[in-house]
Formats: sequence, structure tokens, C-alpha cells
Amino acid sequence: MGMIAKLYQVSERQLSQFLRRPSLAYDYTMSSFLDDPAAIKRAEEMLGEMRSQIARFSPSALPQVEHVAGLLRRKAGAKKGPQLVTAQPEPEAERKEFSLEKDWHVLHYALNGTYEGGNSPVADAILGGREIPDVEGVTSFGTRSTAALRYLTVEEVHNVAEIVCARGISAGTGKTS
Repeated sequence: MGMIAKLYQVSERQLSQFLRRPSLAYDYTMSSFLDDPAAIKRAEEMLGEMRSQIARFSPSALPQVEHVAGLLRRKAGAKKGPQLVTAQPEPEAERKEFSLEKDWHVLHYALNGTYEGGNSPVADAILGGREIPDVEGVTSFGTRSTAALRYLTVEEVHNVAEIVCARGISAGTGKTS
């Protein structure tokens, strides 16, 4: 196990919606999971196994397991129920995501020369920026978020891109000059 990083490119409009309603951001990042019946079945089986072994966990574990099970049922079933129909639905933006897996740490070091932190806008390029709160407890069984989504504004992305280009890092080759 370890921490992995996935990057999503969203429009300013989407980001604005996510900031107004943080649960939409988590739904967006989890949509491929929620649309996969096999993944839902595995999650339900895992939750069932946790319920059967609950005595081995702390007393607060059962309410957390039930919270996650409820979220899973509600979110997985949301697309099955009645849907709001609008006169002219807005076209969905092309979904752009990129997974760094565990290589995020190496990339952060290559950009900043430090294992963590840094003083330039580039320090926020990998796992930085501001947090979108996990208001539903999706990522951490209903307690304080341990894997909150983070974002950079369009201006911050442009600042990072300018610095990276000035340093001679080529997006296509993965090499620095």
C-alpha cells in the first residue's frame, strides 16, 4: 500500500460547481467505480466481511462501516432512479484524467529538489493546492478526511506551466535539459 495520485482536468465551470457542492467532486472522481457493477459487488462483499469481523475493530467501526455502506447504496443507485430532464442538456466535457500512481513522489522531487514541500508554485503542482472538503466522509469512513481532493486554479496551472517550461522540462519526452 501507499499513496497514489490521480490528476483530473476540469473546466472552470466544473471547479466552481465542485467548490459550491464538494460532494459533486467526489462523485466525479469516483464515477468509474460507481458505474462498474463488479466493483460495487466487491465493495459490498468487503463491507459484509467487515461487518462479520466487527468485534475485532474499535466500537466506532460499525457506524463507520454502515455510513460507507449507505453512501455506496445511495450513490451506486442514483443513476438508476428518475433523472431530471432539461430542455437543452449541456454537453458533457471530455473527461481527462491521468494517474501518476506512486511516481508522484519522484516527479515532485524532480520539479522541486525536495522530498516534500517547496517554495515555488511548482511545489503545489503535485498533491498541492487547496482542499475540496470530503463533506460526506467518502474517503475516510465518515471521519476526518485523509485523502481529500485538491485543486489548482487556472491561473495557478498557468504559473506552474510557465516555470516548468522555463526550466526546460519537455512534456513529451519526460527529460529535463
